[in-house]
Amino acid sequence: MLIVDDLLLAPFKGLLWVFQKIQRAAEDELEGRKQRLRSELTELYMQLDTGRITEEEFDSREHALLEQLDRVEKQHRDIVRDEGEEAGGDEEEQGEQAESEDERKAA
Repeated sequence: MLIVDDLLLAPFKGLLWVFQKIQRAAEDELEGRKQRLRSELTELYMQLDTGRITEEEFDSREHALLEQLDRVEKQHRDIVRDEGEEAGGDEEEQGEQAESEDERKAA
């Protein structure tokens, strides 16, 4: 019976494998973007320290880079959270849910 089960489930396992590869590629891309943004921030601080840019230029560019970094980190957290939910839930997330349920009961 196991052979029949394996044959019937093979297409679904193949699709799961493809989706996992896509997810890993997305995570790698987001990690690369985070690294690039951090490098740009480092370069920006160096430009400010060496006097190549003014404080006003620094502030506006830093603000834009930090917003982009926040968006990328949020996307990465969402992907990781979704992965945890598919795998049966993240223990930390389950703990947070239990705490919030306790707070609601106490209120």
